[in-house]
Amino acid sequence: MKLSNANRQKMHDLTAENGKGQKAIKDDPALFYNQRQEKVEAWKKDITTKEKAILTL
Repeated sequence: MKLSNANRQKMHDLTAENGKGQKAIKDDPALFYNQRQEKVEAWKKDITTKEKAILTL
């Protein structure tokens, strides 16, 4: 798949944000296991929506 340089950079930034966000959720000591799972799933859905928006530009 060919992406413009701007969209390639957006995807790169989004991937970095995704890693940091998931790590922050998993390392949060205030959350129980099932709460972490729910937050990670919601996070993944949000990131997927953002990825699709970039890919359809």
